[in-house]
Parts: sequence; structure tokens; C-alpha cells
Amino acid sequence: QGEEVSGTINMLIHQPFPGTKVKLKIKGKEKVFWLEREMVPEYEREEFINEFGRDYVLIPHQDKKHFFSYKIPVYEFEGDCIPPGQYQIPFSFVFPTGMPSSFKYKDGETLAKVAYEVKAYVDSKQDGIADLKDDEDLNIRPAARDESSAETHQMIYKEQEIDINSCCCIGKGESKIKGWFERAHYLPGENAQMRCEVNNSDCEV
Repeated sequence: QGEEVSGTINMLIHQPFPGTKVKLKIKGKEKVFWLEREMVPEYEREEFINEFGRDYVLIPHQDKKHFFSYKIPVYEFEGDCIPPGQYQIPFSFVFPTGMPSSFKYKDGETLAKVAYEVKAYVDSKQDGIADLKDDEDLNIRPAARDESSAETHQMIYKEQEIDINSCCCIGKGESKIKGWFERAHYLPGENAQMRCEVNNSDCEV
């Protein structure tokens, strides 16, 4: 992040192409998907188990978002078309700071990822002739972590009490959960150490 990205666009044109402006487009997108178990209400549980062999349903959660889009003019040919020939067009740009690094986590159906793509293209000025375009994945490395910062080594702690109900309104007590993360910041590829304690001693479920 904050570093210069450089490369070369290779083009092989067999016949005059009705376009002159070579551009780059960099896109960033994120996507998540996971399944959450939800217990079947007690009054339906026996029938549900007999039909499906389990006492829970799987609720899918998913979302995706394009959070970054950046266009760069690279080169413009003279005239009104690109003549036949082979071309190598260098480019460079500075990637913005503060952007999330490339990331992918997959475990069974669970997926979380941040991905970037760089596309070189030339828009066609003539109907019926497709644009010239090609794309490649762009891997963004994480910024170096400041190990001297107290915030880097700060532990995260969360505690919550939840009232447990059955059939929507019958109280079954409460469940307590505590969780710790050893620090507040991690880099992709690092192991996150977490401790979790669940106390169901006051719960009848």
C-alpha cells in the first residue's frame, strides 16, 4: 500500500481497431458467505427431526460490495484507430494508502475475501466491434505493522448475557459468554488466538 505499481500492456493488433485510448481500471471487491444454525422451536422439533434428521435449520448470510474503482489513462494513439502491429505500453501508478490488503478465507461453505483486479482496455468507437480488454488479479500486500505501538498489543475482551426463551415467550434462564483476543490487530496469514468461555449453569436448555 502506498507503493508504486508498474507493468506492461502487451497488445497484438491484426487489423485497424476503431479506438485510440488505452486505459487501466483497478477494482476492489469484498464478499462474505456463511451458514448459521438456528434451533427449531420445541413444538416443531420432533416432526422436523423425523423429516430431516436434525433439530436445526441452516440460515445463509451473504453480502458483496465493490468498495474501490480507479481509472487511469495510459496512452493515446494518434489518428482515429490503432494500426495493426505489436505494442508494449508501460504503465505505473501509486496505489492509495489505507486500503485493505488482499485476503481469502474458506472453510467448507464459509467464505470471506477481499480481492483486487486490474483491467487494461480500449473502448471501441464502432458499433458491432467489441472493446479490447484483458484483466489480471492484483495482490495487495498488507502495510507493515508498528510493533512498538501499544494499540497493536492491546487485548480485546467482550462479555455478554443472553436471556434464553422457548416457544418465543417461556423463559429458560440465561447464558453467559466471555471472549478474549490476544491483540487488536492481525495481518493476513497470522493465527488469531481466541479464548471463549460459555456458562450455561443458569440455563435449562
